Amino acid sequence: MIRWMERRLGLAPTIVTVRATGIRTVWPTTCPLEQELLEQINAYRLQQGRPPWRLSTVLVHAARDHSLAMGRQEFFAHQDPQGRGPGERITDAGYGLFRVVAENIAMGTRTPAETLRAWIASPRHHELLLDRMVTEAGIGMAEQGRQRYWTLDCASPR
Repeated sequence: MIRWMERRLGLAPTIVTVRATGIRTVWPTTCPLEQELLEQINAYRLQQGRPPWRLSTVLVHAARDHSLAMGRQEFFAHQDPQGRGPGERITDAGYGLFRVVAENIAMGTRTPAETLRAWIASPRHHELLLDRMVTEAGIGMAEQGRQRYWTLDCASPR
């Protein structure tokens, strides 16, 4: 069984997998599935005449923390059990002042393509995917048992 955990090295979060054989670092900033989802979102944005989002490691950190929390604490919501919403969690992660902040979450989808299709099919989630005010994004994915939790945190700095 693989459990996703995060270890911070400086400012860049690192995903590590814990296996019976020990700990192995996977990616210094994003895991391949997180990276693939952001690439698919940016390709979709370009098809729709929108500019791609820049990757923010701070937003990756916030998104990954939220996905991990949803898996560990067994909830599925934008507000965590401590009552913090996306804006507060992104600020706590160190993002600083922002003009806009938004979030999409998904649970149960297995692949980046499936997650993107689910967000496109939902009017509110789709609206964020095409938002012209957002300039930066970060994606976090965590797995608890056989369940995957996805968080897309988006913002524009002031």
